[in-house]
Amino acid sequence: MMPFKPNRPDLPPEEPTVSLIITAHNEEKCILEKLKNSLALDYPKNKLEVILALDGCTDRTHEFAIPFKELGLILLPVSEHRGKSHAQNLAVRKSTGAVLVFSDTNAMLLPDAIRHLVGHFSDPGIGSVCGDLRYWSRDNDSLNSLGERLYKKFDNWVKDAESRMGVLLSAEGSLFALRREFYSEIGTEQADDILPPLSVVEQKKLNIYEKRAVSLENYDLSDAQQLARRTRIITRLIHSYWLMRRMFNPFYAGWNAIALWVNKGLKLLSPFFLIALFISSAAGAVLGATALPLSRILAAGQLGFYLLAGLHPLLRPLPKPLFLAQLVYLPYAFVLFETGILLGWIHVILGKKVVLWPPSR
Repeated sequence: MMPFKPNRPDLPPEEPTVSLIITAHNEEKCILEKLKNSLALDYPKNKLEVILALDGCTDRTHEFAIPFKELGLILLPVSEHRGKSHAQNLAVRKSTGAVLVFSDTNAMLLPDAIRHLVGHFSDPGIGSVCGDLRYWSRDNDSLNSLGERLYKKFDNWVKDAESRMGVLLSAEGSLFALRREFYSEIGTEQADDILPPLSVVEQKKLNIYEKRAVSLENYDLSDAQQLARRTRIITRLIHSYWLMRRMFNPFYAGWNAIALWVNKGLKLLSPFFLIALFISSAAGAVLGATALPLSRILAAGQLGFYLLAGLHPLLRPLPKPLFLAQLVYLPYAFVLFETGILLGWIHVILGKKVVLWPPSR
């Protein structure tokens, strides 16, 4: 039977007790803004606890956070730097809320974000709720983050569609909510926004996407930072999906497995498809008189696309019209994205795990 989003009765929104969990490692540049934002959210103060887990900070993050204890912040300093997942697990153990809300240190929430998330838990069929991450740049015309911003808009559209069909299988690490009983401790090399939603689905509950629960992140990263970030994300994704590989089996997970293959599996395998396509079309094009016209067209199109991508670093310093800059940059951003996926696979094949990483801000 094809999955669909059930017609849920109009239930009054709940105001359950909530634990907002934030983990930080050397985030002195944004921790003040994050704590002010978190403690000013529009939610009953007697039902909201804000927990900040400090993952072996060596800068002034801890110092900056101490004054907020008087405003209700629960501070959990972890002396040893063992990674985000370890600190998050400790914070969950200390928390008391019926609903756990996870948010990144650099994500600023709109005041009503928590209400929009937890209101869905009036429905017992909902296990987790994913928020809407929106990237912004200090320079709206900047190309440095254009590719990632466009991808994030597409990703949010996909999440909305999957949610409507009842096959949403991932969360948004920037902001998502989870019923406490569905949280299982996460391995240090695994992705914290992948395992909980899959656990929810295994227990026959739904993950949904709430576009009104908005978190904002500044995304002014250099190409090198974007590549390192994408590689880290993909490495942790692959480790997480390997742990939950049973969810890719249609005989076990049904339509959820098909959705997982379509949205995640094919994306993770896309660099290999692209390499195979280029080699096969190039080989067909050099067969001379026997070459198929389609092979020549495909080879020429791919070659032109990759040449455009290669022009971007050369043309970047030169003044040019915005449309020309975008024309050259978008193929470059695509190649950068696919390179990150490929490097993630190389890390996994070589046995590398990404547990610790410095802030990219």
